[in-house]
Amino acid sequence: MNLDFVYNDLKTDRKVFEKDYDFVLNQDIIVPDSKPDILEILHRSCDICIERSEVQDGKLKINGIAHVDVMYMADNENNDIRGLNTEIELNQSIDIPEEYRDVIPQVCAKVDNVECKITNERKISVTAKIDCNTALQSNDTINYIEDVRSDNNDIQVLNNKVQISKLLGMEMQNISINEEVSVNDTEIMELLESNIKIINEEYKLSYNKILVKADAVINVVYVTQNNNVSTQEIILPFTGFIDMANVTDNSILDVVYNIKNRSVKLNDNKEDRKITVNMEIGAVVKNFENSEVTMIQDMYSLTRGIGFDTHCISNDIVVCLDNVIHEIKETIDLDEPDCNVIGINSRITRNEIQRVNDKLHIEGEVCIELMCRDANRIFVKSYQVPYTHIYDNSKIKNSNLYCLDTTIKNVVYTVLNNKVDVCMNLKFKITIKNKMDYNVVTNVREEENRVICPYSITIYYVKPHDSLWLIAKKFGTTVEEIAKYNDIDNPESYILQIGTQLFIPQKITKSVV
Repeated sequence: MNLDFVYNDLKTDRKVFEKDYDFVLNQDIIVPDSKPDILEILHRSCDICIERSEVQDGKLKINGIAHVDVMYMADNENNDIRGLNTEIELNQSIDIPEEYRDVIPQVCAKVDNVECKITNERKISVTAKIDCNTALQSNDTINYIEDVRSDNNDIQVLNNKVQISKLLGMEMQNISINEEVSVNDTEIMELLESNIKIINEEYKLSYNKILVKADAVINVVYVTQNNNVSTQEIILPFTGFIDMANVTDNSILDVVYNIKNRSVKLNDNKEDRKITVNMEIGAVVKNFENSEVTMIQDMYSLTRGIGFDTHCISNDIVVCLDNVIHEIKETIDLDEPDCNVIGINSRITRNEIQRVNDKLHIEGEVCIELMCRDANRIFVKSYQVPYTHIYDNSKIKNSNLYCLDTTIKNVVYTVLNNKVDVCMNLKFKITIKNKMDYNVVTNVREEENRVICPYSITIYYVKPHDSLWLIAKKFGTTVEEIAKYNDIDNPESYILQIGTQLFIPQKITKSVV
């Protein structure tokens, strides 16, 4: 008996490992000779950029930069406001399990806390705690047998049609931003701190290219020559073209941005003050397609024994990718007379998702920091604002895996009668998946020959867990033959009842070694 095989390839994208790590970074900042001594630290901020993450020699290596800005009051006659900044290198090497060596790492790092202590009037000790979520993605390509045929048509195959998510491609492009921006205040003397976020993400398809576009929003805090502290918002749009094969109308595209490096500086030309922004943004695009494929569930031969080997694969079926905007409105009572709000910072301190009664409940907290100034000092007031969002989607019911990525997009505030009205938009990127395990046939082998003898009829009584397929396989016949002898019109949908009597047309066979 000659067997012919029909093969198929399945490329999957699945998360095989995930763990949170905490890193502590330490560094001293020395006050340069051109700046006055430190009297008091007014504010500090920190953000982290991951430049590279890769698996080498059984370790996950993570390289990045933590940017630290410190605003302080000077120990001089006017108590001038000044700023210090430093960059702390992040170089971590993490042991990963032996079976997860050929994987693609995904690293998401955020600053949990940053502390600054005055060591002496010319030095500050900085300690930054970094929370790092590390996931390992496996992009396996499995070659499996989709169908088996023989020269005498005696192979019985039970096929199963299943829904899977195929990873059709993954591409990355680095997008550079190099801009000089005019300042709003010609009396600007020094930049104190800056923070960056990406908003208004969108993409468009054009043949086998994907146009990605978004805005980089840079908020800078600066001090003027007369010691006034103010802020300026800079919006820099950016675009990138990414080559991507196999893009169709049924494609599910997932675009992720990562700020890999950044620099925001004030130039030295006092006659034409400008802020120079240099950034490198990584854009990663994954192209998925949900499709129906045929997998062999079982098989047997009417004339000889055959065996087959299977391989279990896990597939995260992408059911839905959705972006939801959640608006937060909060009124904050300053409780400070004659207080002016200079600027506002915000960051997410808690973000959780869980399924409750076929809906997704999202809960978290945003820390709002108001930078204020009165007649005597600059200070920061912090407020924790909770948020709750209930996400309803009919696709949740038949899924079992949910991913959430939350970012702060737009923050607007107004001050009236010592009260601050804050309005901000949170963007929830919700991914709904269904994690499934499948057994695919990877090899078929012949085990024994059988000698065909005349038919006989066996009376069989249906037992628990029986099916027409299992009964046919047991007695070496076909489902069609059993249906014919028992007047079953539609064997595919026929429901067996325990104890039902069936006539089985059995081929009497004996094995030949």
